[in-house]
Amino acid sequence: MRNLVFLLPIVFVMSCTSDVAEDPVTWADTDITFHNEMMACTAGTDFSEDSVNAMMSEYRSLLSNEDLVGAWGYIPASAENRFDNGWWELSWTSKEAANAGWSEWNSNPDAQAWSEKHANVMECDVEGRSSWTFVWTYDPYAFGEFEKVTGSFASDFAPCSLNEGKSFDDFKVAINDYIAWLESLDREEFSQAYAYGLYLPQNENGELPTSDFNFWWGNFHQSFESMLQGNNAWELTGQDAKASLDAVATCGNPDIYDSGIIYDPTNPNFS
Repeated sequence: MRNLVFLLPIVFVMSCTSDVAEDPVTWADTDITFHNEMMACTAGTDFSEDSVNAMMSEYRSLLSNEDLVGAWGYIPASAENRFDNGWWELSWTSKEAANAGWSEWNSNPDAQAWSEKHANVMECDVEGRSSWTFVWTYDPYAFGEFEKVTGSFASDFAPCSLNEGKSFDDFKVAINDYIAWLESLDREEFSQAYAYGLYLPQNENGELPTSDFNFWWGNFHQSFESMLQGNNAWELTGQDAKASLDAVATCGNPDIYDSGIIYDPTNPNFS
């Protein structure tokens, strides 16, 4: 595994509180945790841009659960990715909300009819979906808003693990040097939208484990061009911050995806 060379611009203020504000929770809220699920998906015989668009439009028309705060799709954009399949991500306000949402979905005859209708477009491993505690550690609009019409963006995900003898608290301390580097960046130069989040592991109770703390680092960019810009800046000027992070954690090469919004209740184009 390689070190944290692929970390990209975002001001990082670590907080993993599960407190929820009185206002409705949205996918862009910071300083709270979400329950995110990843389903592996493969293209079917009827897979095409038109068939997928129709499938997703009908999917959105079936949604009414306020605890589902977002959904996104990921198509591999590199032959070096660990997985050949794509991914369907769901973000919920909590594990309990996710369980209730799936129960409601599975008992909805319209939802089951939708699944059967589009079975040849895309097949997703619902039962094998993985669960993660997700946290935005900074405003996902800090580098500007993402494009809202097509909903397309670029993303990469790097698997990370804590070094021997290090704790997640050590990792949070090391982030301070990363913050200092990020705050030195010229926001006019780094003007395209960028957001960042951590996918933290869960034990059987949906809580953070005390051992085997492996996690994923997700970067979300408006474009592949801005992804490259961030990588270049990090390699050129981020060496001190990189050394601090490398001392406590090790990350592998990122898997890169062509990405898009499936559902966003805050965006009329995808709700």
